[in-house]
Amino acid sequence: MKKLLTFCSLLIFCAYTTAHGASQALLYKEINLLAGYSDIDGWVGEKGMDMKNSVGFEYFRKDGNEFGDFLTSDLQTRLSYDSSGELDEDWAVEVHNAWVDYKLGLGKNLRVGHFAPAFGLEPVLNTHSSLLKTLADDDIGFNRDWGVGWRGGLGAVDCQTAVQTGSGMGLERRDGSVLTTARIEKPKGATWQWGLSGLWGEVLESEQMRTIPEPDIIGSVSKKRIGSDLRCNAGPFLVLGELTFGRDDDRNVLGALLELGYVVPDFQAVTMKIQERFWSDNPGNPDQTASGSAFSASYNFSSSLTLTVGTFHDWEKPDGGEDTQVFLQMYYFGK
Repeated sequence: MKKLLTFCSLLIFCAYTTAHGASQALLYKEINLLAGYSDIDGWVGEKGMDMKNSVGFEYFRKDGNEFGDFLTSDLQTRLSYDSSGELDEDWAVEVHNAWVDYKLGLGKNLRVGHFAPAFGLEPVLNTHSSLLKTLADDDIGFNRDWGVGWRGGLGAVDCQTAVQTGSGMGLERRDGSVLTTARIEKPKGATWQWGLSGLWGEVLESEQMRTIPEPDIIGSVSKKRIGSDLRCNAGPFLVLGELTFGRDDDRNVLGALLELGYVVPDFQAVTMKIQERFWSDNPGNPDQTASGSAFSASYNFSSSLTLTVGTFHDWEKPDGGEDTQVFLQMYYFGK
């Protein structure tokens, strides 16, 4: 039944967007090839739960009339291969974006579907194809969820809020699961941009990051968070920072991230990034703390094809010891 609901939702989404006259419609193809080596695990074919070898597409559309655009829709999904999964569940469908966004007027928008919660850097920084991620997976457990959201201006700041199912990629709600998020930010365009966020909810924990087959739910966690983030565009440099604090059930959690990106001015096909991150499920207890450093270098062969090399070193791990990982990624995204 849940699989049927998922398929029906996607079919309704596609039918709705194709049933209206479009001002613009774009179809992109996606291929993500990934290989890596870990000191602990040896050869690996995935980085985290949501970065695997995959093929997919994105269908982006704007509908309008003589008064301008009034509806934007996006469907981005991929078929992924998990080399660490069980034999009958190696392949999975992962829905990344599946939303419609309706202009209410006066700079206000209503969004329905599968989209980023209004918390942290993820709403303004899409890491779908990046080896370096935000804190979303540690903080919430996923970076996209099913629900309804609102965004618009409020005085000198931009605001957004969302009420979602708390299930991530899986289209499911159980045990009273819900995720409520809100975010305010300095309007885009300035060199320095900041954001303040909050969340509350009962969030489901899954063993897999996928939509079909249904992910295996292992429980739920009551989450409360406050967070802040910072972005700075200064010439060839991009600085990102994120800080979050709150509670998971009856324990405190704390996370921090700092990233520096650099585009080589005389050779702009090359981008380098350095990232430091920290996460603790119990601040002050080293057995529940993780910290690490990452470096990546990307070369754009074209606007559609990118080769990335990334190295990751865990200084602390909850299970003890250190680990170094090296990944090679080839990513294609084009018409």
